[in-house]
Amino acid sequence: MLMNMAYDVYQLARAALDLLAETGLDGLTTRRLAAELGIEGPALYHHFKNKAELLGEMATAILRESLDVTVDRGDWKQWLLDHAVNTRQTLLRYRDSARILAASAPSAAMKEEIMPAVIQPLLDAGFRKIDAYETASLVAAFTLGFVINEQNEVIRCFMSSVIHVDRGFLHGVEALIAGVESKYAGRMKMPGKRVGWTAPA
Repeated sequence: MLMNMAYDVYQLARAALDLLAETGLDGLTTRRLAAELGIEGPALYHHFKNKAELLGEMATAILRESLDVTVDRGDWKQWLLDHAVNTRQTLLRYRDSARILAASAPSAAMKEEIMPAVIQPLLDAGFRKIDAYETASLVAAFTLGFVINEQNEVIRCFMSSVIHVDRGFLHGVEALIAGVESKYAGRMKMPGKRVGWTAPA
């Protein structure tokens, strides 16, 4: 149990992510988190109205973690691929994390900080804002769905029996990006960079 102290939203989200390894999503409750932190349950309601808001902050912490390790190399295609790979790797570090993102209430930081940061390299390449958001949402949906399957033991075993999972994920993202380039190239406000791009090791 952690010592009783004043916590901010980020610290609470991180503590919940740590607890997740023990409880899983279904066993995670605000009451269980409060007990783990050594605080009264009502104290959490100062930060979260309900479990959905807690999940939203946990999702935000995960997405921040993946965004922090993704470097903009000046190529929107490489950016999308790197961000998808880093998001998947980050999600796989936390039990039931993909389900958390799927069930969470989007936080203000997700809408005002994380998503704008994700689409910025696309805007820099000449994408219209609506096309940048559509593209980022498409890649995010594929990544989330893929990891939901990976975090289901039965489906993961089946996937592993028919494909090389890591390579299959990369090929899927590459195919999406190639389709985006073909569909949106004529709608970009300026020519996007069309340099070679490589998958991270």
